[in-house]
Amino acid sequence: MKSKFMILFASVLAVSTIGLAGCASDGNATSSTDINSAAVSETASEATSLTPTEDAVSSTASDNEHRGEIINGVFTSTDGIYKITVPEGVTLLTAADTTTVFTANEGNTTITISSEVNNGPYQDLKQETFETIYSQLYTEYATTGFESKVIDEKRTDYRLSFTGKNKETPLQVNVFKAMTNQRAITIQISSPQDNQPDSTMMDTLIRSLKF
Repeated sequence: MKSKFMILFASVLAVSTIGLAGCASDGNATSSTDINSAAVSETASEATSLTPTEDAVSSTASDNEHRGEIINGVFTSTDGIYKITVPEGVTLLTAADTTTVFTANEGNTTITISSEVNNGPYQDLKQETFETIYSQLYTEYATTGFESKVIDEKRTDYRLSFTGKNKETPLQVNVFKAMTNQRAITIQISSPQDNQPDSTMMDTLIRSLKF
């Protein structure tokens, strides 16, 4: 802001000089006082436009206030990295700084969402890219009958894996690690039941993710 003001101030001086020269040669030329007044008015207007409005400040404060809570069916992570729509039947259990735990199916299913520093080889994943790739990979996964599988592991910005669909191993669904703001977001769904996951609930939850 300081450098911007200095540039504007130099421009005002230049215009003032031109204005004074104009006054000497033409009695009808605009006075330097008028030009300076206009410049000062423009500067004041610019400063006002850069000042945060009360609504914007209030909105930011509200977002921070509701971190780690479910408001109107939408959960905002405690670290502010992501938002997710909580499906009916899913209950918030704990919301720590980097890990959130939900339960579903009367406590038989646990949903863990965590964010961590991005130390992996994956690139930043944009929201629109995530939505497109997820739709494609989830459809491919569903056609396998929800058997254990790692899908498209070679992608540089996305990894989707599902494991443990058998009677001996609890279902562990490592849905993805999406990189955003140098953070990795991981969703894991586990259940002691020996059947396939509630694909509708899982799909709804993941598709609602906003980061």
